[in-house]
Formats: sequence, C-alpha cells, structure tokens
Amino acid sequence: MRPARPSTALWAALALWACLGALPPPALRAEEPGAPAPGAPRVPPIDPLLLGTFPLNAGTSVVDGDTLRLVGQPPIRVLCLDCEEVFHAEADRAAADADFDAYARAKRGTSRVPVKFGTPAGTAAREFVRS
Repeated sequence: MRPARPSTALWAALALWACLGALPPPALRAEEPGAPAPGAPRVPPIDPLLLGTFPLNAGTSVVDGDTLRLVGQPPIRVLCLDCEEVFHAEADRAAADADFDAYARAKRGTSRVPVKFGTPAGTAAREFVRS
C-alpha cells in the first residue's frame, strides 16, 4: 500500500477540523466563572462554523446567485455552487444586450486568465435565488 499523499492528509485534517468546529461547546458548570445563572437563556457562541438558521438582510440579502448577506455576519458564499456574475453598471448591461459577443471580447481583453464580468445568466441566477 502506498503512503497517503500530503493533499489527502490535508483534506482529512480540514474535514476533521470542520466537524469538530461545528460541535456545540461543552456546557459550563454553575461553579465555573462565566457560567450562566440557572434558568438564564443560553447565548450561542460566535463561531464561523456555527450551523443554524440566520435572518437575511432585508432587501440586500441576495448579492448574486451564490452569495448571501446575513444579519450580523459577513457575506457568505454557498459551497459547491458557482454562478455567473451580475451586471454592476447599466452601461455593461446595455452593451451586453446590444451585442453580447463583442461585450464579452471587450471584457476579456488579452487576459490569459478568466475574467469575471456580468452576464444575463448572472442576473437570472440572482432572481432565481430571490424567488
């Protein structure tokens, strides 16, 4: 049997860290400093891996098809989902409506790496998530 590749070990460590980070913290005993008074409501810890239900920002909650804004949290990206970008300027929307191929060529320019730019599919993805 050949030894595990470093990348496999890294992914396993990240998965273990994610699982352990998602566990609730141990309950505090009454004699410990900082323990809540008996009958006091439990305040959830601030944890980047906290699972649960979070309220959305009213009106600005859906940034695009794969990014959301939550109350009291930084913007989040939905894992394993990649959507087209939305238009950020009316001039870009008008140029894409007039001739999308020319608009895309102008946005890409001579870049050797992918360039992000708004597309009608990005707008459709955002509207789908909003609905």
